[in-house]
Amino acid sequence: MSDSSYAWIIDQDTLPDPSFPEGTNCNARGVIGPRGANPEYVRLLQESESNGTAFRLCWDDCPPDHVAYYGRILWDPAEFEARLAPLDDFGMPNAGCVSIEYRNDRGQWRPI
Repeated sequence: MSDSSYAWIIDQDTLPDPSFPEGTNCNARGVIGPRGANPEYVRLLQESESNGTAFRLCWDDCPPDHVAYYGRILWDPAEFEARLAPLDDFGMPNAGCVSIEYRNDRGQWRPI
């Protein structure tokens, strides 16, 4: 999967360490990925919180107290695997997340 086929942003870190600046692994609000992300997608994600598809990264089966991060992603629809990218790129290696869920058009969270 080409890095340029998607971009994601973390909108909320549920357990940030305030001694670190935002946009870092310990205070992840604003972290964008992956390296080499599609610049147009990055611009759109930064421009408005209504751009992109909402996701959440969880430590377990995603009850509210198991959510580590909330974010959004934009991807090339031909790159189906990109749906897992925030988990693989950031959630798992940074916080040990094991699942990703997407919000459907009824506002419900659904696992992949």
